[in-house]
Amino acid sequence: MLPREGQSHLHFYPAVRITRYISARIADYIAATRSLRRAGTLRWCD
Repeated sequence: MLPREGQSHLHFYPAVRITRYISARIADYIAATRSLRRAGTLRWCD
């Protein structure tokens, strides 16, 4: 029981870090696309 729990924790924490990293990258990508769209609309308006 104990070794399995230890392995599960070792596998669990990296997964949480990866999911958090991916979610952060997705948020950055969405923010970048929004900023690019705003810049594009401003350029087209000018």
